[in-house]
Amino acid sequence: MGDRHPQERDLSLAGYLTARSIEEAAAAVAGGARPIAGGTDLVVASRQGKQPLPESLVGIHRIPGLGEIDETEAGLELGALVTHAEIADHPAVRAGYSALADASAIVGS
Repeated sequence: MGDRHPQERDLSLAGYLTARSIEEAAAAVAGGARPIAGGTDLVVASRQGKQPLPESLVGIHRIPGLGEIDETEAGLELGALVTHAEIADHPAVRAGYSALADASAIVGS
């Protein structure tokens, strides 16, 4: 039958892990995995031939706390999974860090 889509690249992975803790994700990254939350940009870039997929990936979307914005005595802590929209809309960010809120409101993917 032949190859139906000869322009498409091989998108296979050696491994994928959904981490449930920061320690689990860190161990996977130390072993060579690339952390991802969604991976859409990664797959698009691979299909366009811009960069190959890494051999292994570790999903961080299930790690508790990474989607939170916390106020501390030192300032704000933004989790790795906090979106720009969440930053722009958060009351503490808008009140004390208006430049960050404004910048987050205009940033794209």
